[in-house]
Amino acid sequence: MILPALKKTRLDILKHFIVFHVVYLLERIELFYLFLVISFFFAQTKFPFAEAFTVIKWGVLLAFVAVHLITIGLRIKDKDVITSKIFWPLGIFIFYLFINSLLSINIVVSISRTLILLVSFVLWFFILPNYFRKKEQILKLFNYLFYFFAVVLVLNIALTILVPSVFFRIGIYIRYAGITENANTLGMYSVASVIFILYKFKTGSGFEKVLSVLMFLLVLINFILTVSRSSMLAAFVIIIIFTYYYYRKLFYTGIVLGAMAIGILFMFPILLDLLRLASNPLSYREQLFELAILKWKEDIFFGQGYGTTLIITSKLFTLLQKGFNLLIVGKHFGNMFIELLCETGIIGVALFLPIIGMLYKQQKELNKIVSGDLKILTVLYKGLFFGFLIQNLFESALLAPGNGVAFLFWSFSGLLLSIKYISLVENKPKTV
Repeated sequence: MILPALKKTRLDILKHFIVFHVVYLLERIELFYLFLVISFFFAQTKFPFAEAFTVIKWGVLLAFVAVHLITIGLRIKDKDVITSKIFWPLGIFIFYLFINSLLSINIVVSISRTLILLVSFVLWFFILPNYFRKKEQILKLFNYLFYFFAVVLVLNIALTILVPSVFFRIGIYIRYAGITENANTLGMYSVASVIFILYKFKTGSGFEKVLSVLMFLLVLINFILTVSRSSMLAAFVIIIIFTYYYYRKLFYTGIVLGAMAIGILFMFPILLDLLRLASNPLSYREQLFELAILKWKEDIFFGQGYGTTLIITSKLFTLLQKGFNLLIVGKHFGNMFIELLCETGIIGVALFLPIIGMLYKQQKELNKIVSGDLKILTVLYKGLFFGFLIQNLFESALLAPGNGVAFLFWSFSGLLLSIKYISLVENKPKTV
């Protein structure tokens, strides 16, 4: 008996076509991840569509995580899922943030920020490691990111030259920010680009090495124009650690030059004042620190609530901006650790530090078992780890869900699990 063929309507065909291609694209995680990085970047620019990307990036992030949780869930029965001890401190920290949110001065803000951080941690430490399980995949991702930063740096300088009235605003009270929303953002993206510049300078083709040198020159231009001292310091730390492993003569040269620079600053204190004036003549860090400590003392153990800095600082910044219309300020405390203390109290800081401790321990263990390209990536992560943490003594980016550079930092942290898995597989004795 022959069954009659089922007729498909045009609507059915269109539906199957869309579903197939949506799933296909979502499974190409390196492309979607790159789109996420691009979305985070554009959300922090001066372009008219920046606000649209602020919404787009969260929508893509949620869809991305949901689809891949299902995909990974199907593999759990086969016990083919990468896990780590770091899940425990991450889980405890997030759980505490939810409890802390119930005591927040603004429950809605704290819970929404905690949910975003939860989804982001799932992406960084569960989805990325369980997809990037081959060395070729990780190297391909770093290749994509190298060219992404090349485009960003070239686009920034090109628009600065072509439309200086928009992108080269600079003066007594205004710092150069290029195409980004502020000078510190451009500084932090320049720091992140150093990771991929060094990687390609060490491993790339002849063309890529030349391009990496040109990109480094553009980074230096950004640092000079933005006078982003914290970004300069972070980049210096990354380069010093990298050269220690691969270019020892340059390492010693950098140490000598760094010592000379510090000595000159101590000999001529006026240079420190000039740097401060060039960076931000109307810096109110002292008032911000005092405000943060004052608010923390109101609730020493639990703080004011995760994500509430924007609310806490609003009155102070409104007062300052009335006096100085040209004052460019960000509504944060200018120190991630003080901000975390103010928002989540002693308990929050105490629960967050084990995460940092485990990341340090993990990269230290990896250094002993990796080789080749994976060794280079581990060394670069070590530089980023110390450089970005030091930078956050002067910035508040590390736990800011919308910060694109923080997104890259935590992504790289999660990929350490992939690097460990790949190295263990490669080093595993082959049975005959």
